[in-house]
Amino acid sequence: QANGIQVKKSGKERAKNKADKANKIEACFMIGKNAIAETGSKNVYLRIEGPDGVVLASGTESNKFEADGEQLMYSAMKEINYNGGSEDMCMGFRLPDNSEFKAGRYAISVYADGKKIGETGLTLE
Repeated sequence: QANGIQVKKSGKERAKNKADKANKIEACFMIGKNAIAETGSKNVYLRIEGPDGVVLASGTESNKFEADGEQLMYSAMKEINYNGGSEDMCMGFRLPDNSEFKAGRYAISVYADGKKIGETGLTLE
């Protein structure tokens, strides 16, 4: 599930579906139970592609990871300690101040262990 969020100066967050009101996109998902997956420290990557096909990122070339044999840009990364059980988590990308999202559809993908583990979409009006 993905939402547009307006983060106020006070830190309070409200769901918004208008591109000119939202300043953060957040995706919440569950990493499923997997008895054969390696446990321990893992990096989970969130990749948000805008309506123009550009991946939202902090602008540095170091925001890359490898998946399915290619280098991809990511919007956010979180290190987790995976124990083999299911785990709910949320990750997001916040725009720099004085920036706006473009109206349209955003393609959101989640990766771990070099593979896509989930995807969804979000439309901001």
